[in-house]
Amino acid sequence: MDLRSFRFHAQRGEVRLRFSNGHIIELQGQAVIPILTFAAELVAQVASRKRGELSGLDVDLGLATLHAAVRGRDTKLTQVYIQGRDFERLVRPAAGAVVRWAEARLARDLSELAFAAAR
Repeated sequence: MDLRSFRFHAQRGEVRLRFSNGHIIELQGQAVIPILTFAAELVAQVASRKRGELSGLDVDLGLATLHAAVRGRDTKLTQVYIQGRDFERLVRPAAGAVVRWAEARLARDLSELAFAAAR
């Protein structure tokens, strides 16, 4: 059950995690704090390319792409893409903590579902 992609929407305060087995976990509000903590390195990678407020972050581990939207001081939205060698060198290692946390969360959710179904 590998994490395939994750998406963060800053304005809505939502995170969506997609797994190779088709499961999707959506988090909102306070529940997004752990993943944002783990994604701090990724946000830093984006910030090093464009200054401004992060509007959204989409990481696809299968396609090896990071896409982010950054709102600058002039309120203009700028797109940031990291892919190919830069993705493998900068993003994939930084995403490791997110992957480990998300896969542990899915395992916990699935075991709770199995326990509830067995009752």
